[in-house]
Amino acid sequence: MRFLSKAVFGVMASMLLASCGGGGGGGNDSAFQPQGIRVTVTPASTSSTPSSLVGVTVRVVGDNGAALPDGTAVRLQVSPPGVGLLSTVQVGGTFPPNQGGSALLNESVTASLAGGLANFRLHTRAVGTATITASVTDPNAAQRTVTGAANVGVAAGAPTDPRLSIQATATTLPVNPIGINYGSPYFADVTITWRNLDGSLVTPRTDQDFVGASISPVSVGVFTTLDDPATTDINERLVSLGQGPLNVVAGRSIISVFSRNNPGTATLTVSAVDQITGETVSAVQEFRVVNGVAALPGAVVFVSDTSPLYIQGINAPSTKPVEIAVYDGAGAFVPNAAPGVNNLRVELQSQLNGGERLTGVNAAGNPVQGASIVTRTNNGQANLALQAGTVAGSVVLRATADRADNNVDNGITDPVVSTRQFTISDGRLFDLQIQTANFDPVSSQVAGPPPGNTTPDATYQFLVTALATDRFGNPVPAGAEIRFGLIDEPQAAGEFLIRGNDGNPQENGVSFVAAGGAFTTAGGGVGPGDTLVVFAEDIPGNRDMEAARTVASVQSPSQLTVAQPFNPNDVTGTSVDAGSIYPYVVGRAADANVAASGLTNSVGVAASVVTYPARRLGKRIILWAQGNGALITGGRPRVVSDVESFNLAGAGPGVLTVAPGGITANRTTPVRVCLRDASGNPVPNANIDFAFSNAATGSVNGVPRAGRTPATASDGCVTVNVLANLAPGATGEATLLFTTSGAEAEVAITAVGTPTLVIGPSPVPAFNGAPGQLSNIAVCINDGGGPIPGVIVAGTCTIPPLDTPLANPGFVTLNVPQTTTQDGCAVITATYTAMILQDGANIRVRTSTCTITTNIGLTGTVQVVGTRRCGDGLTPVPVGCPP
Repeated sequence: MRFLSKAVFGVMASMLLASCGGGGGGGNDSAFQPQGIRVTVTPASTSSTPSSLVGVTVRVVGDNGAALPDGTAVRLQVSPPGVGLLSTVQVGGTFPPNQGGSALLNESVTASLAGGLANFRLHTRAVGTATITASVTDPNAAQRTVTGAANVGVAAGAPTDPRLSIQATATTLPVNPIGINYGSPYFADVTITWRNLDGSLVTPRTDQDFVGASISPVSVGVFTTLDDPATTDINERLVSLGQGPLNVVAGRSIISVFSRNNPGTATLTVSAVDQITGETVSAVQEFRVVNGVAALPGAVVFVSDTSPLYIQGINAPSTKPVEIAVYDGAGAFVPNAAPGVNNLRVELQSQLNGGERLTGVNAAGNPVQGASIVTRTNNGQANLALQAGTVAGSVVLRATADRADNNVDNGITDPVVSTRQFTISDGRLFDLQIQTANFDPVSSQVAGPPPGNTTPDATYQFLVTALATDRFGNPVPAGAEIRFGLIDEPQAAGEFLIRGNDGNPQENGVSFVAAGGAFTTAGGGVGPGDTLVVFAEDIPGNRDMEAARTVASVQSPSQLTVAQPFNPNDVTGTSVDAGSIYPYVVGRAADANVAASGLTNSVGVAASVVTYPARRLGKRIILWAQGNGALITGGRPRVVSDVESFNLAGAGPGVLTVAPGGITANRTTPVRVCLRDASGNPVPNANIDFAFSNAATGSVNGVPRAGRTPATASDGCVTVNVLANLAPGATGEATLLFTTSGAEAEVAITAVGTPTLVIGPSPVPAFNGAPGQLSNIAVCINDGGGPIPGVIVAGTCTIPPLDTPLANPGFVTLNVPQTTTQDGCAVITATYTAMILQDGANIRVRTSTCTITTNIGLTGTVQVVGTRRCGDGLTPVPVGCPP
């Protein structure tokens, strides 16, 4: 009975073991292995880091050590899957879709034995311990599964995925004091290699296949790509990058890592998406940037923006942030001082005694303020603030560091000093400058009616701005009111009727006198409410008298009174009476208007809008801008003004036309020039520029070569007389070009034929007689189409000297220049002496050669020949004359 119980128990135990299977592998499995199969799991490494790749080999053999048949399935599973996943190369499946084979990536994958081995990969994900378990079904007992297991520890660290690797020619670089991407030894060439899961080099398939790179911090290191020969506008090697995509060729990309002027460690991280698994793989390389000099102060530099600083109480910034950088001897930022230690002293070296001061935070974290404070740098930089007081002017800040120990709390034994001047402006209006959209006859910035609208009442507008500055050249604070106004009557032919150049405003008073004024008669006279404008800013030393004042009353034709006093003209501190030297105009607004005021913005610009009807295009107006400045004697503000005069512009672009469009050279032709704006409205009172081009010369209304036409009439047109000349044999297109406000029109100039020059009579007789006798030479020019008027004729004459010098050697002169008339001719008078001389029985006849020239390139010669006539007193008498 006892024997039977033992036998039954043994059979049951055997059956139980057969049904449960066995475990083991990796040399650390203590589980019971059933007879017939042994499973061993061997990772390439039992420790790794996140985002790394670890090879795993599973070996399956029988008890006799023989490998199981090829093709036997081996299943591998990882736990927990958050620490890592598994893969094995399989046939079929794609990633991305329709782009080739892929690897299955899962917490459980299956591979087939080959020579008793199956290969897998562990793709680590996060810190932890990954347990890898392999299982195989016993081919001799289908109901039995045999397992093996191993562990891989994943700890924090850089990835070690062989699919993406970095090779650098150097990983330690010196501090780069100049901070530019050029020259050794400040860079390392870096080769990035990208492989697929199967080890093959990656060939990019689409624009999405690239390696991304980043480096941090960029204050320590940056990277550049190689210069692209296809681009000529920039050298990519000189462009510093902190991050960006890299092109890949044959699985490799090459960049250069450059050091900056700060020591430290720069970390280069590269990543790419695996073409087979779709994973993001990465690699990391550190570069140490080292300093070869002591990390102690070597230079102190003020860094500050250009924003203005103003005195207190004027609605403007009265505190200015100031940054101070401290560098070591190699140009790198000094390291932070020890905790609680101040390493920078900042002082107001010069003060205005208006209450200005420095504010900051010291090393203990406490606020500090005063004329001298101590603070500390953070990564080589310190931040503090300069607070203005109530007095305008310049202050000087001095910053000091200690080269001995980077500590100013224990005294300064080896000072490194820097100073910087800061201007504190008063913010009070000192000068105004009107800036209109455009002073041209037509402007693209003028808002007019829709193109083609020529309704007389169509309304036009343009923006006018005034730039307001204080005495230090800074913009006045935002919100300052600037007043605008204008006058446009009474006037005629584009000129104001009540005007003069002898105005004399009373400094700090209300009287205005002009000896030549006609205030009671000119233009219908001046009345209360009209505006007097005085132009003074272009008169040296008198800019304070630029003004626009409302007329209060008129005392006489030469004197009136204004409602608000003129400025005292005391910019220098002493009032100056310059006398009756100021140009002035008196008038009122009739056709145009302007918004009464505008407020300055952050850069001191105030804006307004001028509005006027289309039927007043080209009309002359005078526009002014005014604002209140600093208080003067009597407690009233100085009134700062700017006055400008211009014509009301049409809407651009303008259209310029000429008729006729072609003229014949070498004769005067009337040409009509017309200007219209973009809406088709004529633009009066516009002067059109003209210039001859290429081979053409000539004049317009007698003005040679280039100039301006008279003003256009109310229909926008002006007729000018054009005389165009072409040089003989001229080639190419010859034109007369009219231009204004970006619009232009051409008149083509053509020649009828080759101009010819005829001089007569030839020779020209020079009769014997007393000095000063005259002979006429006719010079005529024709081009086959008729005579050419308007040609300028000149000339000079030479006469050979006699072999025997005389007291009167003789001469021939011409009264030139002359201009050909409508018949194409000019008559030149020759004045001569000593053309016939008697030497005993010999009579000498002299000949002079005159060279005639023209302004159209024609030249010719004519001879002036001494000629006898009856009764000339010489013997013998000429043939045919009575004895």
